[in-house]
Amino acid sequence: MRLYLNQMLAVIIIAASLLPCKSHGQEIPKLKSMLLQFDAGTNRHGSLIGYGFNLEASKVLKGRLTTSLGIGSTISQGGTPLTYLDAAGKAVDASYRITTAGFQVTSKLGLSWMTTQKFDLGTRIGLLARYESSSFFGDHTVYYPIVTGFPIPLSSIEQRNPQQTFALGGIAQMFLNYRVNKSTFIGLNASWQLDTEGNAIAQAMLHLGFRLFYE
Repeated sequence: MRLYLNQMLAVIIIAASLLPCKSHGQEIPKLKSMLLQFDAGTNRHGSLIGYGFNLEASKVLKGRLTTSLGIGSTISQGGTPLTYLDAAGKAVDASYRITTAGFQVTSKLGLSWMTTQKFDLGTRIGLLARYESSSFFGDHTVYYPIVTGFPIPLSSIEQRNPQQTFALGGIAQMFLNYRVNKSTFIGLNASWQLDTEGNAIAQAMLHLGFRLFYE
């Protein structure tokens, strides 16, 4: 029995000597990390209301300062309601419907100005490049039967805006993160952006994010 115990102790000592350990002559490298998050929510684009999506990767520069790169899209809709009665007395929907959709790339600098063990509150500001396609018309006039003598309303549309645009702009954002565990977080953010084509878009989103580690 004593021989068996001595043999086991020798095996343990040898195995322990093979394990890596931190010493003054050799430092164990620390893993770096980056954040990857997906946002989804609602937006308001002028008088139009719709939805927005965004995928963003961010990295810590120093302390509470971060930099991020994201791609996203928005789609918004609205219109001008118009209803009249036909000769049979049936209601006819002659509304003009508007849809605006865009794709954009953003680059932002962020600052976490209140951080706890579970929560992270901060702001981001940055630049964006946006492509947009819109069915929005420039001028819409409706002439009713009492004026024209025609049995149904008549409309006149004048196109004053290009269907497709490319624009540069700026974006400001406030965010709140909640750390579920070491590698997962959830939260919400609110942003406002303006570009050279005069598009003002406000968004409110929920997000799910992950912390990815690498050497």
